Amino acid sequence: MILLAFHLWVPVAARAVLHRHADAPPVVARTYVVQPGDTLWWIAARVAPGADPRPVIDELARTNGLQAGSLVPGQVIQLPSAA
Repeated sequence: MILLAFHLWVPVAARAVLHRHADAPPVVARTYVVQPGDTLWWIAARVAPGADPRPVIDELARTNGLQAGSLVPGQVIQLPSAA
């Protein structure tokens, strides 16, 4: 298995990791490290600029098992694949 890590700088400082298996297509997993003062609304607005952040917040919460106000600095959360 080959693991290639690189940083993806989008409106949110997201980290992308490319996993490549010999018999499978590449899969990109995008994550974000929560910073002090971050909220789901703030993260959603940067992940999907110009879009209604509410559906993105719902997906962030569902994907990561989060509740409003439950973010902790240093926590790594999975970003929505469509974002």
